[in-house]
Amino acid sequence: ETPSPAVSMLTPEQRGSVLNLNEHTCKWPIGDPGTHDFHFCGVRAKTGSPYCETHVAIAYQPQTRRQNTGKHKAAQK
Repeated sequence: ETPSPAVSMLTPEQRGSVLNLNEHTCKWPIGDPGTHDFHFCGVRAKTGSPYCETHVAIAYQPQTRRQNTGKHKAAQK
């Protein structure tokens, strides 16, 4: 599967409105909901996800490991 186009490259016709979202469209919100420019990504969603490939990579980032500090080590004893 190829990554979705960059959000800034989407034409108004490619942008998703709440009225045309379905299980196959990316539901990543773009912009301020209080403005007329607000929309959803709207490109094809990755199977099993509410987001496209590009937005999955943003939404689901791996958690970084915590470094054991002296305080944390004391709590483990």
